[in-house]
Amino acid sequence: MARFVPLSLRAFIAGVGLIVCCDATLRAQTPMPTAPPPAKAPATNAASAKPPVVPALPLATQNTLSRYGNILTPGDEVTHPLKLKLPSPSESEVRVPKPDDLVKRQKLEELAKLSDDDIRKQLAQWPAYGKMSLRDQGSMLQRIQDFRDYHARVAQQKAHDMGLLTLTPDQMAKFEKEYWDKRLKLDQDLTRQFQPIYQAREQKMNDELFREFSSAAPAPAPQPPKPAPPATKPPQPPVKPVASTTGTGMTNAAPPIAQNQH
Repeated sequence: MARFVPLSLRAFIAGVGLIVCCDATLRAQTPMPTAPPPAKAPATNAASAKPPVVPALPLATQNTLSRYGNILTPGDEVTHPLKLKLPSPSESEVRVPKPDDLVKRQKLEELAKLSDDDIRKQLAQWPAYGKMSLRDQGSMLQRIQDFRDYHARVAQQKAHDMGLLTLTPDQMAKFEKEYWDKRLKLDQDLTRQFQPIYQAREQKMNDELFREFSSAAPAPAPQPPKPAPPATKPPQPPVKPVASTTGTGMTNAAPPIAQNQH
């Protein structure tokens, strides 16, 4: 009996050891779940933060947004991708220039064709230029330069539209001069032809408007008549006393005679 107890204890210890070994083997074979990596906080940089970019609508979509025609263009602001584009009334108004306007334009074109030094010499010979302030002189020079830039830009666009894409700088300068010379002559001829027609149509329009609105305007109310002044009696002429004769028993009564008062 004394020997049986130790053997049972040994068997029990051996069984526990076997269980521990098996558990360790199973744990070694079973992969341990890996913890997910910590989420990185989004890098916030106030300096590099930009508002979301809203893509501008294509032109094909813009044309369908309004029932009034193609009057929308892409906008400059992100929050407002569209903006209204309409010509001013002066741009779309039909106007025939007056002869004085063409004379001023001809003088300005002749001045714009000169070099900078020649322009200064020409202006120095003009007495009115010497009486201008520095601000007015600078504005005049700026106006001449703007006119030059406009001439060059329009001539280049005209050459491009005509398919003249390989012009040298010298050819382009000659084309610009020839184009504006012929354009000025064309405008002068058209002005002489259309000026009488335009004036007649304008006068007809004015007459129609005057007849329509002059008849519709209410006539001014008549003023009440002024009260007549009270009638005054004319002054009576003085009566001359009647002379009587005694001794004859007859009295000659003469009618009174009006005396003219002097």
